[in-house]
Amino acid sequence: MRKLVSEARGLVLDIGCGNPLVGAALFKPSVSYVAIDPFASDGNPLALRGVAEDLPFDNSVFDATVFNTSLDHVQDYVTALDEARRIFVANGSLFLATLVWVDHYSLVTDQVHFHHFKQFEIAGALEHCGFKVNSCSWYRYKTDTHRVGLYLHAIAS
Repeated sequence: MRKLVSEARGLVLDIGCGNPLVGAALFKPSVSYVAIDPFASDGNPLALRGVAEDLPFDNSVFDATVFNTSLDHVQDYVTALDEARRIFVANGSLFLATLVWVDHYSLVTDQVHFHHFKQFEIAGALEHCGFKVNSCSWYRYKTDTHRVGLYLHAIAS
């Protein structure tokens, strides 16, 4: 993930950050890091409490947004991607890390993820929301053979 976000510049929003100290450590010191998470604790100076589908920011504020394994936890991921694009400055960047399922999957037994993405779902949502994929790479996820990790950098077109 650190390699993926190494190109991040300016003001960056980490959407669904979890622990903002972990997220902030991924970026160069020159990046201005802001985080948002529905479970952020009160009084945390690095993270705001909020949801990806309704970001509490004006249009065209951030240079980049990040979903670091958080997009599959969002109920409406298309709206979340629209919101991420809305808050970008011109030519803003989206950095996405998520799991992509290549075989069987079941949400019935999964209590923390709202989505198990197939590659075409990610590609379709990004295109629909006005993103152009700049680069992507895959990584093996644990010892799983039914899903892989995806690192993706997209630009708002």
